[in-house]
Amino acid sequence: MPVFAFEARDASGQRVTREISASSKEDAIKQIRSQGLRPMRIQMKAKPATEVASVKKKKKGIVLFDRVKLPQIVTFTTQLATLQDAGLPIVRSVKILATQQRPGKFKDQLEAVAEEVEGGSTFSEALAKFPRSFDKLYVSMVKAGEAGGVLDVILNRLAGFMEKSQKLRKKVKGALIYPAAVLSVAALILFFIMIYVVPSFKTMFA
Repeated sequence: MPVFAFEARDASGQRVTREISASSKEDAIKQIRSQGLRPMRIQMKAKPATEVASVKKKKKGIVLFDRVKLPQIVTFTTQLATLQDAGLPIVRSVKILATQQRPGKFKDQLEAVAEEVEGGSTFSEALAKFPRSFDKLYVSMVKAGEAGGVLDVILNRLAGFMEKSQKLRKKVKGALIYPAAVLSVAALILFFIMIYVVPSFKTMFA
């Protein structure tokens, strides 16, 4: 059974920090309130062994062959900004977008992010646990948006910035194709000369 760490206040207003075992977050809140406490923050500390094993097994199958691509993150950021602008809770928004993803690493990450936020973490803290998908700039911008209450605006700016970055990368790759092709042809010619032409001159001079 999962273990939840929580902070609450008792009848006298004193701050209480404890742990409690419950089948779900809702069940934990009910148990806390039944003790005469008012929950302020609650977060899951442990998961069932079977669940942990299933997650690890799933990760082993996708780490090497399934990477999160920039277009996926750009699309997710744009759609999340739209949902936030519509007034949906962040957890619900992330869950909706997770269901739209194809089975793979990014889908698993979004589900984990939603679970972390449900457990009491902020959205930026949950994203920070996946630095290979959400870099420091992304997390810092989200954190600033949360603090200022303008998360939808920040997400829109992030999406625009990432789209421009993606276009710039494509231009750079396109510009490097011609030099790479020239160098490849030159290398092939040099290889041909060293393997076939030079030995023939050696035989002739001998």
